[in-house]
Amino acid sequence: DGSAQALDPDQLDPTDPAFLHYQERRWPVYAGVPDRVEMRVRVRAIGLEVFEQLEQLGGLDPAIKLEQPTWEIGNTSLEWVGTGGPGDLGTCVN
Repeated sequence: DGSAQALDPDQLDPTDPAFLHYQERRWPVYAGVPDRVEMRVRVRAIGLEVFEQLEQLGGLDPAIKLEQPTWEIGNTSLEWVGTGGPGDLGTCVN
């Protein structure tokens, strides 16, 4: 129905283990619906924009940013392949 789902108070408190760590990203596709979509999830403990801000403030060596690891979350590499119909991405396959 498109209505928002209410969150429990503990999901809103970052210090609570039940905190909801969720981000949604959308990328517009201006050239029509693609025939294939690939996805994988990567995470960093600290976003690169934080390092860039610290560099601009003069408090961080730029080499530090390059040393930060990026982890790829297992079992998140997915591919959706179209079945031939217009705008139809079919089903997800690994």
